Amino acid sequence: MIQVLMVGVSSKRSGGMWTVANSYMTNEEFCSQVKLRYVATSTGGNVAKRLLCMMFGFTKIFAILLTHKIDIVHVHMAEKGSVFRKLHVVRLARRFGCKTVVHMHAGAFVTWYGTLKPSVQDKIAKTLYACDRVLVLGEYWKSAVQSIIPLENVEVLYNGVVIPEKRPYRTANKNICYFGLLRKEKGTEELLQAIQMLDSTLDMDCKLYLYGLDWEGNIQQKIQQYGLTNRVAFAGWIEGKEKQESLENAMLSVLPSHYEALSMTVIEAMSYGIPVVTTDISTMGELLGENIPRIPVGDAEKLAEEIRRYYEDANLREETSQFLYERAKSHFNIERNVKQLLSIYDRILNKNDC
Repeated sequence: MIQVLMVGVSSKRSGGMWTVANSYMTNEEFCSQVKLRYVATSTGGNVAKRLLCMMFGFTKIFAILLTHKIDIVHVHMAEKGSVFRKLHVVRLARRFGCKTVVHMHAGAFVTWYGTLKPSVQDKIAKTLYACDRVLVLGEYWKSAVQSIIPLENVEVLYNGVVIPEKRPYRTANKNICYFGLLRKEKGTEELLQAIQMLDSTLDMDCKLYLYGLDWEGNIQQKIQQYGLTNRVAFAGWIEGKEKQESLENAMLSVLPSHYEALSMTVIEAMSYGIPVVTTDISTMGELLGENIPRIPVGDAEKLAEEIRRYYEDANLREETSQFLYERAKSHFNIERNVKQLLSIYDRILNKNDC
């Protein structure tokens, strides 16, 4: 059995990185072949809580490496502070003779890296060069990362989710859903503007539900500002059965984000056969396929047009639902993801890289 120490965020840091890590911790096939120890070095809350989590996490990592024979240290990385925390973990793991995997999640990494001093860039690049594998979330990101750091150890690993056995989508559903952090960079301003444009044309029982953390602390005020208190509901972050029910009742999933690495919320919507309206950025084409239209970033009018197009055409919703569900099953199921990751582990350990 492969001994793996995985390092990421705590469950209190809701989002794609935790969702991906948790998918491994709860996957039967993965856990049958991997003895997994998971340590969080980042959490939500105030500065004191975050600092305590980091200190406790590093202490626990050192203790595990000191007392157990770990084959692979697999770290989930975003940008900014996440990079510096995880690079320390990688260097420590290498001192203990462990193989190292960096799993890059952040769509903002490439832009952020370009703002750093050359000396800092050099330190990051040297550590990534020394890793046994750098995993990225799409071909777009492989090219983007290699354009700033010419790594040869980069491999694409698409995220995966559990796919329902039968497509649960119902064309009669009325709910428009947004899943993710509620912040400007996710396009929430344009989304509210688009719904305001459509307000007079939508049935009274058609509502927008905002599922996620209110990052900027003003979403309720924004809803009131746009006069949408009867049309838009802020429902907070949801998981488990509550999230399943929200997906089963969705007519449309909307994510007008300004940047994404590989959106777990889009994949989850696809797995339920929910038509998706999103922006033309990074890996969205890889996710949805080139035949599904995408809108320009920041264009509230185009966003409104696309929402209206699906809202008014049940046949379009049904055709898109079937296509996205089948695409999710073939490209983004967790079984495929786990098999590929186990193959990567095996190649690293057996030095059969190709």
